[in-house]
Amino acid sequence: MADVVNQLINTAQQHTVLISLIVFLLTFTKSCAIVSLVIPGTSGLLLLGPLSAGNVGLFAIMWAMASLGAISGFWLSWWIGKYYYHRIRHWRWLKLSIMEKSRVFLQRWGIYAVFLGRFISPLRATVPLASGMSGVTHRQFQLANISSAFIWTFILLVPGAISLGLMAD
Repeated sequence: MADVVNQLINTAQQHTVLISLIVFLLTFTKSCAIVSLVIPGTSGLLLLGPLSAGNVGLFAIMWAMASLGAISGFWLSWWIGKYYYHRIRHWRWLKLSIMEKSRVFLQRWGIYAVFLGRFISPLRATVPLASGMSGVTHRQFQLANISSAFIWTFILLVPGAISLGLMAD
């Protein structure tokens, strides 16, 4: 089994660009409003983390690309909420879903809701959208967005990279 895992890790480390693209797209879609509810991004990052085992450079690239994808997905969701507020509020299926919980969460926690929402799966899909709709400023949003993205992606990638680090040698 160890040979199979090592072969998979070696193959992944030879295809850094492809792995980086996959990690970016996974976190981008997992951080986009509504799409996040159907994309298994959290488990995907946990599974991709081991591919960087024994290779600090690949881990750094994967972490950077995962963070960039997460930042971009949240930002796009905030932007859609800000500029398409009047259309979104007429989506009945969205009103009846987690969106109301996101609005309440945002009212209670303010800008901290954006940071915390990254770590709570159902809210990750709608908190950025709700923050755009609620008038959270771009600066405040990006501060919470960027800081939470780097922490969230690190937490999801590092366990696999560390746990298989010895096997890759």
